[in-house]
Amino acid sequence: MRLFVIFILGLAATLTAGAQNRPSGQITFTPAVYDFGTVKETDGIVTCTVRYRNVSDRPYVIDFVSTSCGCTTPSYDKAPLMPGREATLRITYDPADRPGYFKKEIYLVSNGRKSTDIVTITGTVTGRPRTVADDYPVVFTPSGLRGGSNSVYFGNIPVGYRHTKAIELYNPTAKPIRIEAKTDGVCSVTAPSSLAPGAKGQILITYDLKSRDTYGPFKARIELRVDGAEVAVIRADGVATPDFTSLSPDERRVTPRADLSETFRYFGEVSRGKALTHRFTLTNGGTRTLDIVNVTCSSSQVSCEVSTRQIEPGKSATLTVRLSPAGAGRLSEEVTVVTNDPTEPVIRLRAVANVK
Repeated sequence: MRLFVIFILGLAATLTAGAQNRPSGQITFTPAVYDFGTVKETDGIVTCTVRYRNVSDRPYVIDFVSTSCGCTTPSYDKAPLMPGREATLRITYDPADRPGYFKKEIYLVSNGRKSTDIVTITGTVTGRPRTVADDYPVVFTPSGLRGGSNSVYFGNIPVGYRHTKAIELYNPTAKPIRIEAKTDGVCSVTAPSSLAPGAKGQILITYDLKSRDTYGPFKARIELRVDGAEVAVIRADGVATPDFTSLSPDERRVTPRADLSETFRYFGEVSRGKALTHRFTLTNGGTRTLDIVNVTCSSSQVSCEVSTRQIEPGKSATLTVRLSPAGAGRLSEEVTVVTNDPTEPVIRLRAVANVK
């Protein structure tokens, strides 16, 4: 499903770029932009009808219709539209879980996929009243304690600072709940010792990088106990990067830039025990030396060899990634590369194989 969504979004982006230069010139929309106005999420799917007329002297034939979002569904007559004739495009929009302003495009691709015409829908969704399940979707059974999440991602965070994130807690039960949170030492954690019925609280997870000068991924395991029993393991992770916060706008214009040839390699079906190798090319597209400051592999089944750790402007380095499958099944490994590129300091190389 995820690959399908990525494909649709990629297709929509391609169509948008093409449509700016290659509209068919054959049709006009009434209206070209349909404004739903204010839509209530609780009212469900809304529908509009847009008319389009063939203003050319030749038949207008739609090859297919695509949208910029799966929440938008078009339906149309697939028969050729003769010159001077009109047809209708019926568009439905699903506002579920989409509060706020929206703007969606519908792409009519024609002329052997060489032309694209665009009609747009807009509006603002008034969200439904939030429930306890919306705000605290995770249930730490069997205690009944609810949480906003069971994991924390810090993202790319610079060394030299202390970083804290919170997991919201809520006690919906009719009795007090005792809470303990223990960490493996990679980070520090604090939590309320108890929550009264109907009370809210927070688990605070802190990575102290104030004295750290090494870079790369970090992971922590936090054991959550409620009323003396373990109910969950909370995982917290992120990537420590160089500190770019003090760079001025002028300094950011003359920096290294990490340009990767590709970030994903699918080896297909391979035999068990066969070593797999792929070379990624990392080019410095900036104006200062690009330093590779850390390379971390996700497991012992993957390794990465770097041809050089310092890349001059306009030059490249080769990152040789090797998979060594230990067993059968789907193998998906990641190599995290940290550089001194302030715009995108973290690069992730992914290698996937189906091992027979």
